[in-house]
Amino acid sequence: MTHDKLKKRLPVEAGIFVPQWMQDMNALGIGGEWVLTPDLPFNRLSSQASAFANPQKLLGQINPLAKVPFELMADKQFSLDIPFTEKYQEAKGVDAAVAWLGDKLGLDFVGKRDETGKLLISSKAQYAPNALIPTLSQAQRLSGGRLGGKGTYEERQLSSILNYFGVPARYVGPDQQRSEAINRQFAMKDFAKLLEERGLIGPKE
Repeated sequence: MTHDKLKKRLPVEAGIFVPQWMQDMNALGIGGEWVLTPDLPFNRLSSQASAFANPQKLLGQINPLAKVPFELMADKQFSLDIPFTEKYQEAKGVDAAVAWLGDKLGLDFVGKRDETGKLLISSKAQYAPNALIPTLSQAQRLSGGRLGGKGTYEERQLSSILNYFGVPARYVGPDQQRSEAINRQFAMKDFAKLLEERGLIGPKE
């Protein structure tokens, strides 16, 4: 059975904001908010073709030591085309050590304390160590965020464990869907700006 026929038989539930990278993997619905993202050859070919057509995605595939500094300057993760947010989140595990150091050195763009004294870490400071040390990122995902990492790691823990053992099943929970909705808003704003620059639509009043 071809993948197209499988997609028709196993559609993703309507109304779920599936992250773009999962869509690029031709996700299959397996019930509720669960999808399958099998690593198929044509998916990899499609991803490579997309990367060559998009310089930012191509940059996202280079060595992290060379990539991360440019991503931090551009305020965006190149491979996923996701901008860094200005929001801080509670620092846990390794992130707490990074945030503590940032707070002690007065580097608010790294980490700081809120009014209750809780350590917070910026999205950039959280991303950089994970991108540079893949095993750290993997440990954080498998721990459900107890060792640090994105706030969505807790909701993705079961998916991460399944993926670690080769099962391409993923749970697309509320946190991931919320993040995807925000990313789509950014994408729509960028698209509207491009249309405006080309004179295809008028400026917003």
